[in-house]
Amino acid sequence: MCIRDRVYGEFIPELMKNKKSEVKDFLATIVEFVCRMVSRTVLAKSKDRLMRMLVTGGGAFNKFFIEKLQTALKGKCEVVVPNKLIVKYKEALVFAFLGYLRWNNKINCLKSATGAERDNIGGVVVISCSCGCVWGLSLIHIC
Repeated sequence: MCIRDRVYGEFIPELMKNKKSEVKDFLATIVEFVCRMVSRTVLAKSKDRLMRMLVTGGGAFNKFFIEKLQTALKGKCEVVVPNKLIVKYKEALVFAFLGYLRWNNKINCLKSATGAERDNIGGVVVISCSCGCVWGLSLIHIC
């Protein structure tokens, strides 16, 4: 079961039973839980070698979360927070890279990441003319 399923399916409903808790205590408990779950997964895969974890998204700006995550990883995994531009725009960068791969007919969808039967080249290339018409090439190439 993934962390999100555990947080929303088990953990939050249990916490909500205690209506007396303050919001800051509730949030601190969730941060602690997520850090423990992440560290358990990372440390199980580390096999006693030093690892590095790139943290992006909104959590990367949460100093409390980053400190708790570093503590939970017990020095066996370096927590790396990239500069703000990467944190904020990583999704745009990833999709630009996927578009570049698609434009150059290179694999941009890995079976190991998606669960698909094969790697493939997917996506739509849209080209507009100066006259305003639009051509769409919606080709999926199975490798």
